[in-house]
Amino acid sequence: MTVMENLIEAPTKVAGMSKDQATQEALKMLSTLQLSDKADAWPLQLSGGQQQRVAIARALMMKPEVLLFDEPTAALDPEITTQIVNIINELSETGITQVVVTHEVDFAKKIASHVLYLEKGRVIEHGTKDAFKHPATKAFADYLTH
Repeated sequence: MTVMENLIEAPTKVAGMSKDQATQEALKMLSTLQLSDKADAWPLQLSGGQQQRVAIARALMMKPEVLLFDEPTAALDPEITTQIVNIINELSETGITQVVVTHEVDFAKKIASHVLYLEKGRVIEHGTKDAFKHPATKAFADYLTH
C-alpha cells in the first residue's frame, strides 16, 4: 500500500471514518510531519526516518490517548534522530501521553518529562527529568555514565 493507503486504512475500516474525511486528516498529518510529497510513495521508496514518521502518522490517525514508542531511534542516523526528537517534543504539546522505551540516554534527555528506570523488570528510579541531573539511586547514576 502507498503511504496514503496506509494512513486511511484503519480510520475507514475500524473507526468508520469516511474515505474523504480520512484522506483530509491524512494530508494534514503528512504536512505536519513534513511528508506532504510522500502520499503516493511506497514504503520501500522512503528513508528510515520517513518510514518512522509515517508509522507515527498512522498511529496518530486513530487519535490515541496514549502513544507508545519502542526504541524509535534505533538504527537511525543523527539527523533523522533529531527529526524524531522534534516530532516527539511537538506531540507533547498536543496532550497525547507518550511512553518512550529507549536505552539511549542522550535521546531520553531531549524528550523526557518523566523518567522510569528499570533493571531486571524492577523499578529502580522514577521521577521528573531532573533525575538525569540528580539521580536518586546509585544504579541510575551508574547507568548514566555509560
